[in-house]
Amino acid sequence: MPYRDKEKKKAYREANKEKRKAYNKDYCEANKEKKKAYNKDYCEANKEKLKAYYEVNKEKIKATKKAYHEANKEKIKAYREANKEKIKAYHKDYHEANKEKLKGYKKDYREANKEKLKAYKKAYHEANKEKMKAYREANKEKSKASKKAWDEANKKKVKAYNEANKEKRKAYNEVNKEKMKVYRSLYQKNNKGIINAISSRRRANKIMATPSWANLEKIKEIYKNCPEGYHVDHIYPLKSEYVCGLHVENNLQYLTATENLQKSNKIIDKYL
Repeated sequence: MPYRDKEKKKAYREANKEKRKAYNKDYCEANKEKKKAYNKDYCEANKEKLKAYYEVNKEKIKATKKAYHEANKEKIKAYREANKEKIKAYHKDYHEANKEKLKGYKKDYREANKEKLKAYKKAYHEANKEKMKAYREANKEKSKASKKAWDEANKKKVKAYNEANKEKRKAYNEVNKEKMKVYRSLYQKNNKGIINAISSRRRANKIMATPSWANLEKIKEIYKNCPEGYHVDHIYPLKSEYVCGLHVENNLQYLTATENLQKSNKIIDKYL
């Protein structure tokens, strides 16, 4: 008898598939919040139980998810397309609410999968060389600004990293001497202003000519925007027989190469 009941039940389900599907859909729509609250409460009350179940059935769950995704690729794709903004908002809210949790999870994952991630990155870079090159070209300024902002916000972190990897960088430079030589030459050629600003600041620091209130960003901009055929000159020279000027933004001017060489470390009459 129980066997017959079981078969009868199965037959009923088969015959009423669409009807039951529609009913379930309508019920879920009408009881969204109720179901959400129930699931939340159930998960909270059965954390350990669910965790234990997941641990025991990890591979099974993983295989089921994979099989479902494989069988429903188009359906999932269509859902994502239709609910782009909704999904985006959900992820944003979730990340905001779980910042520390996600940070810890990501850190643990990176630690546990160092080699795997290294291999993945290497493979990805190899397979997408042209794509990445094109992206970098199209987003030069954006990438530059992003890196600058990150470096500014993480000064201590950057300093600590550089300190910890001194020998590694030294070894890399040693192995790639020619490559680094070409890179430095190209960088100097394309960033004359920045190189001149750094050199000038180094000279100024040697004789303690840069005060704490100097606007270093503005100084860098002045050097960076120096017109072709001109030099950045210190109106009041950093070293002079009569008076020594400061390495500050309002003590800088553009002079032609000839004028600058003629001026040397003298002060032009109009500034006296």
